[in-house]
Amino acid sequence: MQRMSAVIGLAIASVGLAGCATSGAAQQGQDQLQVQVAGLQSQVAALTSHVEELRSRQQAFEGRAWDQGVRVSSAAETRTARRAYVVLTAKELQLALQRAGYYQGPMDGKIGPKTRTAIKLFQAANGLVADGVAGHKTMVALHVYLTPMEGGS
Repeated sequence: MQRMSAVIGLAIASVGLAGCATSGAAQQGQDQLQVQVAGLQSQVAALTSHVEELRSRQQAFEGRAWDQGVRVSSAAETRTARRAYVVLTAKELQLALQRAGYYQGPMDGKIGPKTRTAIKLFQAANGLVADGVAGHKTMVALHVYLTPMEGGS
């Protein structure tokens, strides 16, 4: 242990002596590098702050969407199902659920307990995960109830 301390002490002393022997040019180079490092650290801090702000916005958006019973798709889902992706408003969900025979409540555009229950019942009856959240598969299945009916006026 004492030998290790002696080696470390010797290493520190040699670094200190080497530091004293640096030329003016080397010192100037070190100063420039320190300025560059400080600039990069500042940029990293700014970018980190920006990323945190974007994450906060994303979480707030996803939270609002979840509160409304609409699941936000991931980028991968959007890329793979871009053409078939259906997004319905809360009123459209209620209308489709009503036409499908699962919703009897008001068409107020709010995803409340009655709408969530109707979504769960529809999902269960259609072989979907009955979680009460109108995700992609649920919206696609409900979308057919919003298309014009044949023989209608």
